[in-house]
Amino acid sequence: MANPVITLLFSMDFISLILAIYMAIIFYKAKPNPMMFYFSLSAAVLNVLALLGFAYNFDWHRAPLEMCYFQAIGIQFATFLTGICAFNFIIQVYRLLVLREQTEITSSKLISYYNGLLIAYPIIGTALVTVAAVKTNAIGVRDFKCDVITPIWVRMLGYNGINLLISIPGTYFSAHSTITVIRYLDQFKTSSTVTQGHAPMIESKNIAKVATDDSKSSLPRTPGSRTHPNKQYNIKRAAAIRMVFFTVVYLITNISASIETIVFVIAGKPLDPHPGGSDIVCVSLGIMLFLIFGTADDVRKWTVEKLKELKPSSSSRSFSF
Repeated sequence: MANPVITLLFSMDFISLILAIYMAIIFYKAKPNPMMFYFSLSAAVLNVLALLGFAYNFDWHRAPLEMCYFQAIGIQFATFLTGICAFNFIIQVYRLLVLREQTEITSSKLISYYNGLLIAYPIIGTALVTVAAVKTNAIGVRDFKCDVITPIWVRMLGYNGINLLISIPGTYFSAHSTITVIRYLDQFKTSSTVTQGHAPMIESKNIAKVATDDSKSSLPRTPGSRTHPNKQYNIKRAAAIRMVFFTVVYLITNISASIETIVFVIAGKPLDPHPGGSDIVCVSLGIMLFLIFGTADDVRKWTVEKLKELKPSSSSRSFSF
């Protein structure tokens, strides 16, 4: 890894993997919403796939062709998975903050909708780009990883194109949620109590708990109605900001990662073999997750509690959640 750019990407990828696993544990403990747990897992898979090149000193010309295809297609699948998890989460945030829905997790219909997309979207997307890539022999070697290179239009059938399409409605829902948070910022709680020994009450868990101060009131509430002056969100202000911040940051990075491909498609040129925007996004999702959610006060307190449990004692030396 004499190339300093490759060394930097490798370092970022390794750090991102550790942080993605850490965030997967956090989101798993923050049940009942699983979307960000699946997002964290798929981000970790992306990091592992990128690290496969370490065995060949990131010289994929030395790797078996089958391994090159495995990495390229695997990255497509994992990126489709992160895309649909993020999209589902954006919808959940919209329903929570804008529509003020209280049955987000308990509704079997909604659960079926999210799970259906979670299964169908990455499978269909991966199958589509795989068939096109194999028939056109589009998979080749770049400096950091194997990828869909030429013909360049095949990349638009992959995550660079299809994930970009779902960013269009995602941008609408994210913008609407952001405006709502800014408009009603004073109606969010400024603090909350974290029970010692319990999973952190971070953003994804609060999605299932949208109670209001007068939730038992007989006042009618229609879908899409704005916040009543006497109502308060039962969610921390910082948590709401983190949720909408994640949706905005993810959409920006997703769109930025696709711009490179669009430019090359318009120019009719093959993909640049040097690392680009999509490579940086691939190796930094875990870092992004940690900076947005992992720095929350309740997450840090919960982590400290669990680290204290690691200290050996006379009665027990085991650690459990």
